[in-house]
Amino acid sequence: MNAFKERRQYPRLNFQTKVQIVDQYQRTYTGETLDLSDSGLLIHSQFVETPQVGDVLEIVSLIIPDAVAKQVIVRRIVDSQKIAVEFI
Repeated sequence: MNAFKERRQYPRLNFQTKVQIVDQYQRTYTGETLDLSDSGLLIHSQFVETPQVGDVLEIVSLIIPDAVAKQVIVRRIVDSQKIAVEFI
């Protein structure tokens, strides 16, 4: 019997795309999504300073012409280069 219980409310899909990330100090980073769910994204980037849980960021796709920026909130820090965010 598997003791691990899946607690995700939304399934994740592997989804890689380039994104621009803007933090609360208006620093801009280029990143790549690693997966996508109905509620958010897992993002990899070379952050100068890793965002903290609760920080609000702005994300915009770099491959969609005239893409609209979307606000997200950092929910989990995977490591210094990967963060999980939730759509606001």
